Amino acid sequence: MYMKHLKKQDAFTLIEIMVVLFLVVSFTALGLGYNSSTDENIAFFRDQGKVIAEIYKVRSSVLASYTSGNICAQGIEIVGDTIQVFGQRAPAGPCPDYTSKPTLDKVNLATIQLDDVNIVDPNFDAVLFVPPYLTVYSYMKAGETGNPCFTIELGSLSSGVMINNAGQVSAIQSCP
Repeated sequence: MYMKHLKKQDAFTLIEIMVVLFLVVSFTALGLGYNSSTDENIAFFRDQGKVIAEIYKVRSSVLASYTSGNICAQGIEIVGDTIQVFGQRAPAGPCPDYTSKPTLDKVNLATIQLDDVNIVDPNFDAVLFVPPYLTVYSYMKAGETGNPCFTIELGSLSSGVMINNAGQVSAIQSCP
């Protein structure tokens, strides 16, 4: 019977390949590492999250004020680097229909000071959240259309924050 002698081929084992791959990935991670721009990114996204969370707090508190009967709606306006939270005072009768954009009878509820970020170019004067369905009414600046949007900046970083008609707040690359 004819038998072929197989010659053992020289090759790397799976373990050796995995060790080399682990070392390459580890050294690459060390090379990319942590630097000062990472600190700026962390601060920016922390503050961006803070802005979005504060707007959601206002949106959420609308329902609580609705049941108390003395506030018809709550809203925000941007004044410098602060977010002013206001309530729309209830008139003697029922709450108005905001589709006609009545004059706001505001009661200041809170001022949210943003220490690190700059708020730039809001395209609205006020955004109103109206219960019970959390309908959003935007008092846009003259000549502006679309959804309320503003830009936040920190150092070289900037991002837009937009509020859609359903009251959802989202971070976008830039305001349209």
